[in-house]
Amino acid sequence: MRFNKFPDTLIPIGVQSSEANTIFDKVYEFPEKLDDITSDVLPWVAQLKSIRDSGDFKIYGYKIREEAKWDFDNKIDSDDIETTLKIINLPKIDNQSMRLNLSYIKGINIKDDNHDIFELVALGSRENLRPRIGRFYILPRHIYDPDGLLDDLELEEIINEYENLQEDPRVLRYAKFLASDGFRSELKKGGSGPYKIELSSNYNSILFK
Repeated sequence: MRFNKFPDTLIPIGVQSSEANTIFDKVYEFPEKLDDITSDVLPWVAQLKSIRDSGDFKIYGYKIREEAKWDFDNKIDSDDIETTLKIINLPKIDNQSMRLNLSYIKGINIKDDNHDIFELVALGSRENLRPRIGRFYILPRHIYDPDGLLDDLELEEIINEYENLQEDPRVLRYAKFLASDGFRSELKKGGSGPYKIELSSNYNSILFK
């Protein structure tokens, strides 16, 4: 695939051009997808198992499907979901559009003894949340945070203390990692979609493998 204007980023959390979305759709996947004809919400990486009320919040319980795997056979698990949402909400990263789009997600519940299950804590009506809540690209933790730089930060802390975390050493350390050449070279390992990517030597084309 060749581009007149090469995408600004191959990281699916920033400002997304049509060229970038074309790539992301081939490499990464959502927890859920919309049927192209009926717009019904369909299970994809994960299947919705329950919706319950908890005060002002709606709790959406998911189970990751058995066949949901990364390109090199590691199974997708709740740690990947949690890491993805942390990155989407983190300061000092080009993620403003995605962060605002997912601002209704306020937390995540995961179980230490079962990484196939997770709950998304959301604020809003069921009618508004249902088509949107499972619509974000899942990022592989082993590529996006292999050394656990975000382990000491809870998702709720990132969301609620966003302004106070602007100069937090943990945030700055992760932002530096995300901008490193070493990280960007790892992107070719792919996601969970049907293709991996390979950049041409002059960076004006991408080969899907």
